[in-house]
Amino acid sequence: MRRNPSYSQSTYHNYCSTVNIIKEYLQYRHRPRYQMSKIDKKFITGLLDFMQNTYRNMKSPDNPKEMLQRTLHLH
Repeated sequence: MRRNPSYSQSTYHNYCSTVNIIKEYLQYRHRPRYQMSKIDKKFITGLLDFMQNTYRNMKSPDNPKEMLQRTLHLH
């Protein structure tokens, strides 16, 4: 995706951010590995709940921030 010129830099950045959030969600659920074939509605609703209620942006460790609604929609 990074080498494909049809994607902008911001799209690539958002993709990487989403992947990292999913990795954190899997760690939160104590499931470091998860098969794509097992992703279902329950998994997605759990991920959305995690992003809304549990996930904190740690770019600034002294002031972790909740995900904004528009950022949630982006992911």
